[in-house]
Amino acid sequence: MEGQKLRILIVGAGIGGLTAALALSREGHEVLVFEKSKFAAEIGAAIGLAANCTSILRKIGFEPEEHGSSICNLWTMYNSAGKCFVKQEIPSKLQSERFYFIHRAHLHSALKHQVLQQGDTGSELVQLHLSCDITSLDIQNGQLTLSDGRKYHGDAIIGADGVHSFTRQYIDAHKKVFPFRKHCYRWLSPRSTMADDNRTSEYAKLGISLTEWMGNDRRIICYPCADGEMLNLVAIVPSEEVEASAIEAKSPQEKKKGMLKSFETFGDGAKAVLEQAPEEDLKVWPLLDMEPLEKWSEGRLALIGDACHPFTPCEFMGQGAAMAIEDAVTLAILLRRGTLAEQVPERLKLLQVCRKERADRIQDYARRNGQDASDSQRGQPTRTYCMPEIVIPTHPISQ
Repeated sequence: MEGQKLRILIVGAGIGGLTAALALSREGHEVLVFEKSKFAAEIGAAIGLAANCTSILRKIGFEPEEHGSSICNLWTMYNSAGKCFVKQEIPSKLQSERFYFIHRAHLHSALKHQVLQQGDTGSELVQLHLSCDITSLDIQNGQLTLSDGRKYHGDAIIGADGVHSFTRQYIDAHKKVFPFRKHCYRWLSPRSTMADDNRTSEYAKLGISLTEWMGNDRRIICYPCADGEMLNLVAIVPSEEVEASAIEAKSPQEKKKGMLKSFETFGDGAKAVLEQAPEEDLKVWPLLDMEPLEKWSEGRLALIGDACHPFTPCEFMGQGAAMAIEDAVTLAILLRRGTLAEQVPERLKLLQVCRKERADRIQDYARRNGQDASDSQRGQPTRTYCMPEIVIPTHPISQ
């Protein structure tokens, strides 16, 4: 029993998939990871790492401070006219309580490096296969088939392939992601750009701050990464103001013009922040959501992360990546070394028992944070779930 090891196939090499590969391989299992992309230029925006996430990452060897992360020590909110109505320090007396910002690519690169190191120990516990087009799964027998005809067998298949998951259909073919009624503009900008502009220099002086400009149905969010030298900026607008079918066809200049128009009633400072967006790097996409799955596993397949419970990037609780990471390490606990192949389907069912209630609850909090301030169903903002020291004021967010 002590020497029993499993062969586990992971579909998707994002943050959740790589964390699962690392945690499962450290249990002594053979892990094969299949990724659709080439990893030629892993990109992405900065993300938040809440305390429940960083405590796990430290246990698997990832130290946020070593990879360009920034500790969030201030939360600042302005209304649409530019009046500050929140300036709340976020104390972090203990390392375990700190909330970090980090560039997604830095976290992903560090996890990938650890996974590949794990595979270079001589035991070949981890194999990373890139540019893989998976055409079918046999979830009862643990088989995965690629477009070139190659077949791989495993004792378990883990679907970690994101919001547009291929593997999800094998558990629930009817659950599809749907628009969240918002579109998101996103870009990175050097802090020096904001600091050198008299219209925005006061915002650059805030330090490592989560800064928001709030309107009734739109908002701008700014926070640092890359040791505080870069700023990640997000502008969220009603979807009806963005021609979704023409997003990719629009020129960079047209995208930026559309974003500026959506915030034309905001104060001069907020508009200046938007004007600094580099046209060539401005991205825009719809925010997506999905109704909760009734089942997280079927046969030898289980889902984790956004494949199972998508999070919108406007919730700012730092829980999208955190939930994927929690899922991943829970899998490793359930599939401890010594688990028999015939026990795998029942062990995978326990993932839902252990995780679903928590993930559904936090997902609901995230949805409420993403609702408009004018929505009567919004209720109390829930950022305090991950930043308990924050005091939510009752000031109006716009004039």
